[in-house]
Amino acid sequence: MHLAAIAALILLASTPSRSQETGDYTLVESHVGRDFFDKWTFYTGPDPTHGDVSFQSLEEAESAGLATASEDRVYLGVDANTVLQAGQDRKATKILSNSVFNSGLFVLRADHVPSACGAWPAWWMYGENSQHRWPRWGELDIVEAVHTAPFATATLHTREDCQQSQVSAGVGGDFDGQGWGQGRNNQAAKNCFVEAPDQFKNQGCGQKMPDGSFGADLNSRGGVSTWAAEWDPVALHIRVWFFPSGQEPQDLLGQQPKPDSWGEPEAFFSLDPTTCSANHFKNMRMVFDITFCGDYAGKTFQQACPQAQGMSCTEFVERNPRAFAEAYWSIRGLEVYQRRSYEPPGQPNRLWWLPILAVVLCLVGLLTGLAKAFSCRWRSDGLTACPHCGGRGYRKVRLCTLPTFGRQGPPGCQVCGGSGVVSEAWLEGVTRELAQSE
Repeated sequence: MHLAAIAALILLASTPSRSQETGDYTLVESHVGRDFFDKWTFYTGPDPTHGDVSFQSLEEAESAGLATASEDRVYLGVDANTVLQAGQDRKATKILSNSVFNSGLFVLRADHVPSACGAWPAWWMYGENSQHRWPRWGELDIVEAVHTAPFATATLHTREDCQQSQVSAGVGGDFDGQGWGQGRNNQAAKNCFVEAPDQFKNQGCGQKMPDGSFGADLNSRGGVSTWAAEWDPVALHIRVWFFPSGQEPQDLLGQQPKPDSWGEPEAFFSLDPTTCSANHFKNMRMVFDITFCGDYAGKTFQQACPQAQGMSCTEFVERNPRAFAEAYWSIRGLEVYQRRSYEPPGQPNRLWWLPILAVVLCLVGLLTGLAKAFSCRWRSDGLTACPHCGGRGYRKVRLCTLPTFGRQGPPGCQVCGGSGVVSEAWLEGVTRELAQSE
């Protein structure tokens, strides 16, 4: 087989097709179990959203009963017993996954979600390190709510140049939730940049899921509800679904999820490179947390919790521990799926060497062809005597081919003129010295 053909086959094998890039999902992580906290890090620093919270370490949280893990349930709660002194923060938990992701399908199953005036719970993802400060690598809030809201919100927070102006809600739209959050002028907040003009600081672009997707009503219905978030930088979208208990797709229950068959999502964000490129999101970790008041819940407290008239959000949190008896996560399942045969952006390709091999083979083939084109070789033609040279024989004839003409000179001897060198009159510029006499 020619080297060029081999190189072509190698290139074909090393280039993933669209179906390979967006293949079926396979389970790569399943978190619920007694070893749950081995896969997470407890954050104990100050709350970056300025909440009235004291995040506890694993040892502190387990000792206080704020974090437990059994074979089929993970509990993450807050201190609902202590009346605090002015200026004290309420104890709670914030955990970050040890795994870092650049794509995936993330599935949460819970039979209880936090719900309380003053509380701000979320299941979310973000990317950050010492060289790339938030929001350089983006943030995806998959499930977020404040106070006793009966619905969750999915939101993106990004650096500049991430717009969702082309995305629409409702019948014939891209998602089936309640619509967009509102900016300063009551407009749809579709700019995900945290410093977007005409939007509140760090508002991002948020989409409200249907009523019943969070809060006390969900908890009172019983059963296990499911949220699924697909982050797919190849298909250029982020999608979030909510499935009430008993309405989960069978393929998801069977751990063979096919999101394209699930119908319209409750939230949808485009990663179109012209409006919000996929590189706005990378190297993100999952996070569960519950904070109090702060930049979001604090500013909406009076409107959302009229029963607390006469108190600020901070004062309510300090004085009313039993108000937070329902502020806990009860997680029954947490899975992460990845596409088969998919190499996420920024990750090393295990077949990186195949295209290089193909190029090398092509070069070898080209050089071999050139060498043949310019080659000279000695060939024995069985000539023992030359009648034109008085019996002087020629044993070998040197044949050369030049690519300009692509042809060889005659293999036999010609009139040598007695010089012992074959006459060049017949060469027509194709060959040079052809033969040497004995």
